[in-house]
Amino acid sequence: MSERFGKIPGSPKSIQGPDPHLHSILPPKHIVDSKKVRDIDSDRMGAHRALGRDAPDVYELTCDDGNTYYEIGSPIDRTKDPQETIFHRGTKQLFFSRLLKGILHVSDVVLLEEADKRHFLSRKMPMSDIRTPLSKSEIRSEIEFLYLLFGDVDHELPSKNVRTERAWKDNPFKHRMMLFDIRPTTAFASPTVPEAHAATSSADKDFLIRKLGELKSRLVGHDGATFVAAIQKSIPDCNFRNTLDVANAEEFCIRTLKNIDSLIEALSRKPTKAELLEWKKKQKLDEFMHGHRPH
Repeated sequence: MSERFGKIPGSPKSIQGPDPHLHSILPPKHIVDSKKVRDIDSDRMGAHRALGRDAPDVYELTCDDGNTYYEIGSPIDRTKDPQETIFHRGTKQLFFSRLLKGILHVSDVVLLEEADKRHFLSRKMPMSDIRTPLSKSEIRSEIEFLYLLFGDVDHELPSKNVRTERAWKDNPFKHRMMLFDIRPTTAFASPTVPEAHAATSSADKDFLIRKLGELKSRLVGHDGATFVAAIQKSIPDCNFRNTLDVANAEEFCIRTLKNIDSLIEALSRKPTKAELLEWKKKQKLDEFMHGHRPH
């Protein structure tokens, strides 16, 4: 077993190999080098400029494990505000990265602990090691999964919050990719009318139903709640109420499973005319509020 991989708390499986789609990496011990780079999300830089403010600095870090990472937000100064970890956006990203690993192609998020600071880091994934390339429709379906179930609306093809091995024009049929910046706006509010969305979505519905089923099997029963609780406990100061707006792991599972069942049912049938009309209204609102559709 590689020294860079190991048993991640809350993981449904042990780390057996280097495929970063299936396995999470253990956190590094210290930072070797740090440099400021331009925002890896050019669309986000444009959004900041449109608002008349500078884009946030992005730091690319090299660590002792030989991997490259991007810092999520600012480091937490533990001497000033020990509660900051609870509300840091890296906490939620780390939780959902571990929850969805092996189901969706999500980047690793790790927490590097120093004496007086905490760093949330998003790994620059070695996509050449991924043995499960996807079609464009399958990648679109993974993005749709995040939108439908968790309200994460800022992932778009071909580049926004999606790292790919090659440009689509070079290989339009199969692609190695990773989703990063997984920051659900809410874990449980239905972000669309799912029945109507199913009819207008360009996602591969069979693929999407299968992925929803995989997460469902991970969350059911006592084992599901134990799995979610283990992820939460593995993240220092992660608080269910403040991070996920639920009381505990059991409530997280119950509410997520309810929405999964609703989405699977919705994707399996055609919407009514009334549902389509409601979707069109919601679509116009989303375009006004966010300036784009998530698919």
